[in-house]
Amino acid sequence: MDHWSDIFPLIFLPFKFLVLGWGMFYAIKWHYDEDNRKRAEARRRAEEQRLQADIDWDSLLAPKRVAKERVILPELTPEDR
Repeated sequence: MDHWSDIFPLIFLPFKFLVLGWGMFYAIKWHYDEDNRKRAEARRRAEEQRLQADIDWDSLLAPKRVAKERVILPELTPEDR
C-alpha cells in the first residue's frame, strides 16, 4: 500500500454505505410517517363528517320532538275550579 489510491476504497466504501443506509432509513421513515399522517387526517375528516351528520339529524328531528312533547291543556273555567 504505497499509494493513497490503495487505501481509498477502505475508507470510502464504509462511508458510502453509512451515508446511503442513513438516507434509506430516513426515506422509509418519512414515507411511513406521511402515510400515518394521511390516515389520521382521513379518520379526522370521517369523524367530523359523522358528527356533522349527527348534528343535521338532530336539527331535522328537533322540531318534531318539540311538537310531540307539547301538551295543550284545556282552559279552566271558573266552574271547573
